This record gives sequence, C-alpha cells and structure tokens, in this order.
Amino acid sequence: MFADRPFGSIRPLDIERFQRQFSSPYSHNDGLRHVSALFNWAIRMQLVDMRNPCSPIRARKVVRRRRDYSTEQIRQIAAHIFYPAFEAEPDTGSLEGLAKRDMALVKGRVTTANDQMQELCNFMGILFLTMARPSDLAKAEFGHFDLEKLVWRKHNTKGIKLSRSIYELPYRSVPIHARVAGMVQAQPLRWPESKLIFPSHTDAALPRDNFRKGLDRFKALPGVPEYFQLYDLKRIAISLMLTAQGVSHEAVSHYVDHKGNLGTTMIYDLHLVDPLRPVTEKLGSLLGI
Repeated sequence: MFADRPFGSIRPLDIERFQRQFSSPYSHNDGLRHVSALFNWAIRMQLVDMRNPCSPIRARKVVRRRRDYSTEQIRQIAAHIFYPAFEAEPDTGSLEGLAKRDMALVKGRVTTANDQMQELCNFMGILFLTMARPSDLAKAEFGHFDLEKLVWRKHNTKGIKLSRSIYELPYRSVPIHARVAGMVQAQPLRWPESKLIFPSHTDAALPRDNFRKGLDRFKALPGVPEYFQLYDLKRIAISLMLTAQGVSHEAVSHYVDHKGNLGTTMIYDLHLVDPLRPVTEKLGSLLGI
C-alpha cells in the first residue's frame, strides 16, 4: 500500500487507512502491534527522526468468550486428572484362532489409549499443581527437578525470555507438591533414553507438540466442558488461589513467573463465582436476613 512512500513520510492518517482492511478486532490489534514495533525499531536505530505514527491509533476493544467453571466442574476435572479411570482391557485367554487375534488387536488399542491417558493426566496434574505454562513443562528436563527437596528449576520460561532486566538468572526455582514429584518419577519408565519429561513420540530429543487424541477423550468425560483447554488449568489454579485462600496475591504472582506484577496475574483470573458466595452470605447475615 505504501511501497513507494518514504518511511519517514508515513503519518497517523496513513496508519488509520492501513488498519481499515482488518474487520476482526484481533487482526486489527495484531496488525497495529506489528506496525508499531516496526516503527519503534526504526526510531530506536535512528533510521528516522519522527514520532511513531501508530501512537494516536487506539486498539479495538475485544470481548472475549468467557470460559466459566463451577466449583463442581473443577472438582470433577481434578478427580479425572488425579484419579483417572481407565478402560478395562479385554481378556484373550479363553479365545482361540481369529477371535483371539481380533481381541488382541482390541486389547492393544485399549492399552495404548490407557497409557496415553495416564501420560496426559501426568502432564495436566503437573500443570495444575505448579500453575505452569504448557510450553514450560513441554521443555522441562528431568535434571531441572530436585525431587528430594521438591524444587523445580524452571529454565527458558516465557517470563525469563520477556524480562527486560539487564541481569537474569538462567532459571527460576519454585517449590512443588509431593504429588508432582511422583508424576515426574513415573515418566522415565516411558522414556528412559530421553532427558525430556514429555518428549515427542516421533523423536525423543524433541518436546511433545500436542496431546490431541488424549485430550479429545478427556473432554468426553463427565463434567468436562467442551471448551476445556490445557491452559485453563493454569487459569483455574490461579483463580482459586486469588479467592481468599490465605496466600498473598504477590506470592501467587511470583510463583507463576510474573515477578510480582499483579496486573499480569489478574489477567488469568477466571472470576469464579462460587468462591465469592461467602461475601453475599455475610452481607445477608449483617442485614439480618
């Protein structure tokens, strides 16, 4: 659109005209962010002497779809994760011939599905109890965990990568629950030759890219909504800890790698309704009703 224009001649009205091509607020804001970053880089490198023409342009307001979780749904999700129910494996001992062969194939599929579900539950259980990002856990190695002291030294986290501090430590240490240690210890039995806790099935040197099949089966379980995502485990855990659990909000912010930035931590709050019921009940008692 502006290929023949000098870089320094671009004005806010030009940026506004450029942004009109985006009908979606997501695309509009994403495009504005990239263009603004381009001009910021050029100004910082002193390629042009001007103000960023994107500064007067406002991002569009985005109304996100709420993913509400009731207390009962959270309990059911936690039960499915920490106490998974597996499909019974068929018995092939009393069969012969083709019937035994066919049943052995069925047994193999059931065994594989159960193993995939167990590994997915280990992955989700660690996410739930550590409030970690799925990407952080996918790249985690066995050597990053001190299972005796119950400590996870989180390397290459998003918080470290986005930090603007001049000096940064190579990892950030957080305490872990004893149940997490048990889940971590179970993984080397599946992948004895990999240093990653959750390696790819095709290449044990690479991190797992998805749990699509297992996650589809998990969403079919009772009480799990169809909009459930792995990242929701982090949001649910943070939301629970932010609702009067006796833990300071600053501690939660540091634990989830936000370095005490409550503004960032509150973005993850799902605004759970049920934990707030004592507020209205207390108000009612004070009013004598």
